[in-house]
Amino acid sequence: VGFSDEQVTPQQMNEWNRAHRFSRAYVDGDGNPILETDIDFTGGVSEDNIKAWVRLFRDLLVSYVNFLN
Repeated sequence: VGFSDEQVTPQQMNEWNRAHRFSRAYVDGDGNPILETDIDFTGGVSEDNIKAWVRLFRDLLVSYVNFLN
């Protein structure tokens, strides 16, 4: 997910990455902050696995928005 209305420094992105697992944040070529995460398929793909990932990403996204603000 990207945010075009926020400006951050690489140092801020490093701060996020040091403090949070299961995601990565960076500044794209246009200077916009980006948050990415991977889906962990360890143990197979199941509805419960996907739901757990959605909850994790939701929580990370809320934290990231708070971090940007």
